[in-house]
Amino acid sequence: MYVPCVFFLLPDKTNQTYEQKLRMLLESFDSSTSSLSIETIHIDQEAAMAEAVRNTSNFVIKFYHFHIRQTWLRKIQTLGLITDYKNEESDIGNWLKLFFGLPALSHEEVDDVFAFCLMVKQPESEKCEAFADYIFNNYISTSAPFQPPAWTNQEVEGRTTNACEAFYKNFKQSISSKPNTFLFMQNLAHEISKATLKMKTPVATERKADRDIEKNRLELINMYKEGHLTTKRFLKKISYKMRPVLDLH
Repeated sequence: MYVPCVFFLLPDKTNQTYEQKLRMLLESFDSSTSSLSIETIHIDQEAAMAEAVRNTSNFVIKFYHFHIRQTWLRKIQTLGLITDYKNEESDIGNWLKLFFGLPALSHEEVDDVFAFCLMVKQPESEKCEAFADYIFNNYISTSAPFQPPAWTNQEVEGRTTNACEAFYKNFKQSISSKPNTFLFMQNLAHEISKATLKMKTPVATERKADRDIEKNRLELINMYKEGHLTTKRFLKKISYKMRPVLDLH
């Protein structure tokens, strides 16, 4: 199966630029014989892009769980809470880890779980209060730029962009910020040829450790859906499976 790709060379990452290019793309399908049957769009956690998608289409927006986790972890680090996060015996650290289970919930549950499972356990700390405010203002409140339906759902896979980012990492090494159009097309054709060859190569077997993690996540989610786990118990167990793991030494 081949997936058509469209590349844009953008002057910046503003909402206006994103909207302009998205409208151009959508209009190109409207004026052609091809149809665009897209219901859901997966994007990076970028407010300008999310707003552009909302303003130009009716697509359901989904953010990548990997980016959500990394963004929250950076906020923990910025607030000076990373030492507590690494400490398995820290009440603050254990409280912070619970947040990483939120993406496994349905979006209807997030508000109540945040209030009754997380806020009631918030340690007395201005830094913890700042982190809770950050999560609420950016991810939970009705005016949050990243609404719960975009980053929560009870699915197993972690939603990453590993394949896309690997392609981009290799590709950007051959171009500059203001590339020559001919060289850009030449290098792009070269990377596409490499990608085509890779698609024809037998897929490597998934690591057993990765399979076990996904299996455990699915089992926990099913147990919760069937009522065998309370919300608090589920949040604690699933957050352990989904939290970013750091070198504790």
